[in-house]
Amino acid sequence: MSVALADETPGQDAVLAGFAGYGLAAFTAAIARHECFQAVARAPLPDCAWHAYVIGTKTDAVRNHFRRRSVVLVTPRE
Repeated sequence: MSVALADETPGQDAVLAGFAGYGLAAFTAAIARHECFQAVARAPLPDCAWHAYVIGTKTDAVRNHFRRRSVVLVTPRE
């Protein structure tokens, strides 16, 4: 799963650039690592230095946990 490292982004608009209609949610690396047993690895892209991956199997239980523990920052548009 691709993620943005919040402390390193220039803002929500930059993260969502090129993703019209998408939303944005936040969770901590600690939630990914210690509650969902996933790895978090930096993976900068040429135009997105803040890009990273959350690595691990996303079972239904893991996806549900991320959903419950995330905070919606930008609601997806239709």
